[in-house]
Amino acid sequence: MFTKRGGEDEAMSVAVKEKAVARIQKCYDCGETMKATVENYRYMESGLKNVILKGILVFRCKKCGAEVPEIVAASALHSLIGIRLLFKEDRLAGEEVRFLRKLVGYSATDLAELAGTSKPVVSRWENRATLGSQADRLIRMICFNKMIQDAFPKDDTMAARTKTLVDATGLARFMETALKNMRDKKDSKKSMEIERKDLEKVAAYGGHVTCLEAASQLQ
Repeated sequence: MFTKRGGEDEAMSVAVKEKAVARIQKCYDCGETMKATVENYRYMESGLKNVILKGILVFRCKKCGAEVPEIVAASALHSLIGIRLLFKEDRLAGEEVRFLRKLVGYSATDLAELAGTSKPVVSRWENRATLGSQADRLIRMICFNKMIQDAFPKDDTMAARTKTLVDATGLARFMETALKNMRDKKDSKKSMEIERKDLEKVAAYGGHVTCLEAASQLQ
């Protein structure tokens, strides 16, 4: 029997563990059976060193050592990571700049043109431990603007555009608050922990802006 307090989380944890026992997967490298365990996984595939996915299934091969995480809704996951980077209070690290640039679909040349600088400068930004305060704010606003542009529906119906505009306005308020609260200090290197239940909530939303709006609610 689950207690009322935390009962939903307990139930989800049990469900994930039962799924791990039932799942069998063959190794892509050697063909042997991989064992599934529920654990916290450092999501290095994102290009970021500090993202921890909590309570996910990870398949490991005892023979060759290969490991494969089960990522629930990768697109929603990257949106969630992106919005948390935009709204973080510490300054961005270089790898976080690179993640945001790729998330919104900009090349290094695109970002350089929009920031009024050169491609070598963008390269230096993306390889620095921490950005300067002004460059940080500029990059956040450029990437945030692109997210909003991409969110508007292509069908151009008045109802769809109005709904998107309302969601975008809400996000803009979050962004304004984040910029006001931004601390003029270096990146703290604190881990970004993402709960499985949070990711599943975000993945349940359909539209891009709605997904980001949901992600911002999970700060």
